[in-house]
Amino acid sequence: MESRSFAAAKARLHKIEQAWNEVVSYDAVRVRARRLLETHPLSAADALQLAAALVMTEERSTGTEFVTFDVRLAEAANKEGFLVLPG
Repeated sequence: MESRSFAAAKARLHKIEQAWNEVVSYDAVRVRARRLLETHPLSAADALQLAAALVMTEERSTGTEFVTFDVRLAEAANKEGFLVLPG
């Protein structure tokens, strides 16, 4: 039973992988995350997530949808120009 569940989970992950965008500009993300930590009350992980979104949009976040359940991250994303959708 566990092997079928594991196989099903791997298949779902593979399907999700086909739809995501991966940001690999680590230095650019790190620089933006530092600025975000100075600007917003975020955890380091949340600053990295928001920084990656900013890098992905090439700093043109206006109108780009952003989803999170975290209130502070949602507020920061909104201030950075993202259209925050309810999580």
